[in-house]
Amino acid sequence: MGMTNYIHVHENQMCGIKKVDCALLPPCEKTVYSKLQRAHFVSIIWGRADSADPGHGLDPLQFGWSKKNGCCSPEWFLGPAMPDNIFDDVDSGEDITDDLDGDHLDDGSNSDN
Repeated sequence: MGMTNYIHVHENQMCGIKKVDCALLPPCEKTVYSKLQRAHFVSIIWGRADSADPGHGLDPLQFGWSKKNGCCSPEWFLGPAMPDNIFDDVDSGEDITDDLDGDHLDDGSNSDN
């Protein structure tokens, strides 16, 4: 009865995805804030385009830019990329060496015989 166009409803839709493009992830709040500062700076410059000096009184370093080698470049990310304590050991108060005694280890033999 013409079942060639039948699609399996229970088939996993994610099985065809091989990898994730991280560039499609949304930016973090700090990055968005820096981008908005730069966009605001540019909008101020364009808003003053009819004046002789549209950038008069504006400091680009206050709007998400940094000065490197005499040129302004965007500040892509402010602050640490991850918290400083992310790799700190968590002390649970238990001594893990107690679990390494020989009588607790399985020797692979079947003890039910």
